[in-house]
This record gives sequence, C-alpha cells and structure tokens, in this order.
Amino acid sequence: MSKKRITGLIVGSLLSATVHSATVYISDIQFVAIREGLDNSTRAVERGLKSGTPLEVLEQSEGYTKVRTPSGNEGWVADYFLSEDMVSRDQLDALQTRLNKSNETRTEIANALNLSQQKIQSLNNINTNLQNENQQLKLRTSECR
Repeated sequence: MSKKRITGLIVGSLLSATVHSATVYISDIQFVAIREGLDNSTRAVERGLKSGTPLEVLEQSEGYTKVRTPSGNEGWVADYFLSEDMVSRDQLDALQTRLNKSNETRTEIANALNLSQQKIQSLNNINTNLQNENQQLKLRTSECR
C-alpha cells in the first residue's frame, strides 16, 4: 500500500473513534458504616449508607455522633462523614424536579392563555356580527316607519 493510503486509513480510523466516544463522569457517592463504638475499628452495625442518607442524631461525643438509620439501627459515625445540609447531588435532583414541574405548569398556563385568547377573538367576532346585525335591523325599522 502507498503511504498516502495508509495515512488516510489511520486518520480515518482516528476520526471515527473520536466520533463514537462518549463522555462519562466519576460519581461522588461515598459509603459509610455505622459502628458500635467511638472508633472506626469497632464492629459495623450497618454498612453501605450512601451519601445523602438522612440520619437521626441521638448523641454526640469526641468527634463522633450516635445516630439512628432509616432502617432503625443505632450506632456511631465519625463527624467528618456528616453534614447538616443535603448533599449537592440530592439538592440538584430536588431543584431539577422543581424546574421540570415549573416548566410543565408554564406550558399548561401558556396553553390555557392561548385557548382564552381564541375564545376572546371568537366572542369579539360574534359581538361585531351582532352589532352589524343590530345596525341593519335599526335601518329596516326606520325605513318601515
């Protein structure tokens, strides 16, 4: 094969490879274990609680917080794993849901407005026709007198 043909094949394969690639992202999910005591070496009462799981605070001591999980288990977790705020991923999901609902509501309102404007136009046309008919009837009545 000629150098031009080989170069063309290489360039073509590189271009086709970049066209078919997709973007992926690494998730920020963190899994935490709830433990029996104030130490990460104590036995885990519950494992695999992902970031964003709400926990009921029962007690705080020496950089650890005793919590109750949604499944009812109680244990200790290091304070550096905890936040008083929802994780940003959950906040984003909540905001996206609100945005979607707002967009649906806006569309419904725009459709209702459009329908109302059509009804107004139709009523205006009917009103114009009735005014014209009224004028004609007045002319006929005056002619009859």
